[in-house]
Amino acid sequence: FEMIRRWSAVLLVCLVSFSEAVFDCAPHETTAFIRSPRTRLAGTPVVVSTAGHDLTCAQYCRNNIEPTTGAQRVCASFNFDGRETCYFFDDAAAPAGTAQLASNPSANNFYYEKTCLPAVSAHEACTYRSFSFEKTRKTVIEGFVRKSVQVGSHEQCLSACLKESEFVCRSVNYNYDTYICELNTEDRRSKPTHLRRIEENIDYFDNNCLTRQNRCGSSGGNLVFVKTTNFEIHFYDHTQSVEAQESYCLQKCLDSLNTFCRSVEFSPTEKNCIVSDEDTFSRADQQGQVQAKDYYEPICVAADLSSSTCRQQAAFERFIGSSIE
Repeated sequence: FEMIRRWSAVLLVCLVSFSEAVFDCAPHETTAFIRSPRTRLAGTPVVVSTAGHDLTCAQYCRNNIEPTTGAQRVCASFNFDGRETCYFFDDAAAPAGTAQLASNPSANNFYYEKTCLPAVSAHEACTYRSFSFEKTRKTVIEGFVRKSVQVGSHEQCLSACLKESEFVCRSVNYNYDTYICELNTEDRRSKPTHLRRIEENIDYFDNNCLTRQNRCGSSGGNLVFVKTTNFEIHFYDHTQSVEAQESYCLQKCLDSLNTFCRSVEFSPTEKNCIVSDEDTFSRADQQGQVQAKDYYEPICVAADLSSSTCRQQAAFERFIGSSIE
């Protein structure tokens, strides 16, 4: 019996060490997260926390800290409900871990998986944001490959995108069978008609670490806002603040560091400003009319606006489902 007890203790230590080895990054690696939308990990979470938003949850998971007690606990991944609740796991989806993804999750499910990106700094991997890349399974974007390299893993592929200096790498296609990494100059938002579902073992990754200076691509361009009155994205709140007027709220989007701002919602009466990394592209089935709230999306225009006479906060206003004849 004593011998069995000792071997059980050794086995437990080995399992703990294995878990930490898998989900703790080496000194030359940076801990980052890959997000998968409309996806959640199946099984029972080790901790459930209403931490506030995904950025806070990512910080807890990155540092292997249990939100409720502050104790050390191995974290490999978490589910986020789009509002305030995160479900932490000590395992990840296969092949990184042994768990499985749930089938047919609702739109308000987001899966964040911890990953170790080699040879990039925390700033390059934008660890000040909740995730560095967003993954779409068995999908590629075609026609915009600027560089193709063979690497040893998808982590090396993502690092290559972040380290690219000759052009702005907006997305990557990664082939798990051939280890071919394709760096693209466009992404699924700028060229949505070039995105294609496939049966091959290839995933598409959006670079979420773009900045205000390079998000419009290497050719430059300017960000302008398109306004939709009495409109919102349902069931998704992110960075909220109270701003005195519309212009201050839109400036929050332009200056946002923790969130890759893809949309802004502003209530003229309540002065509530929501800066979000979601937009009408990613939440096509979770949007609609609402009273007393306006919606704004920043878009890139390849025009010199230095001599523009436009003095409005939004360059365009959109009326969904309408046309002039």
